[in-house]
Amino acid sequence: MLPSSSSTLRFPTRFLPHLRPFRQCGSNKSIYPLIEQPLTSIAYFNISPRQLMKLAYPFILLLFCVSCSAPAPRTESYPAPDYAQLGKIDGVQYLVTPMSGVEEGVYYLNAGYSKTVLELKRGRYRYWFVSDGKSGQEPTYPLTGKYLARRSTIQLLGHESDVEAVWTFRKIDGATTLWRPSALEAWHEAKGFDFYGVLYATNGSPEDVWKKSYLRIKP
Repeated sequence: MLPSSSSTLRFPTRFLPHLRPFRQCGSNKSIYPLIEQPLTSIAYFNISPRQLMKLAYPFILLLFCVSCSAPAPRTESYPAPDYAQLGKIDGVQYLVTPMSGVEEGVYYLNAGYSKTVLELKRGRYRYWFVSDGKSGQEPTYPLTGKYLARRSTIQLLGHESDVEAVWTFRKIDGATTLWRPSALEAWHEAKGFDFYGVLYATNGSPEDVWKKSYLRIKP
């Protein structure tokens, strides 16, 4: 049970080393701000329980808002290694190197029967996807929203069931690309290349890339 509002909580000022005494006008006695008595061995200042709760409310609200503002990962992500690795793609050797940040732009993959286009611009994304393996009602493309960036990995927020949410930037022989988690795992663990898990940079507009047949599934 909490004490009544008339009671006080007493805190030893020995735990408050930043408080400095000052001289009371016309007196040689040193006093401390908010302290009942001059500091001898232990002195106390008074705060009622009601005042203490009022002081605590803003901090509790701030912690609640911070916890709500950091979205939890919506897609399982393979941890992106921070080292370069050589490998072969269709018998040709390539060097895949990590990146330290995000490069906004337009990225795409077009295998003919499957196409992905992703535009990153000023912290937001637009996403198009089509595949002959999809069934059911299609969403209206492009899907749009904000994306979250952690170093070179991005997470598309919203539309969880209709987008590949997690992508990681990698360079293939110096060219910027975007890799989904399964492609990273295949390259670093199985020494293989996921032809359908890497997006390639383009200077074209996302609308043109979406409408036209720019076939590409490898470097």
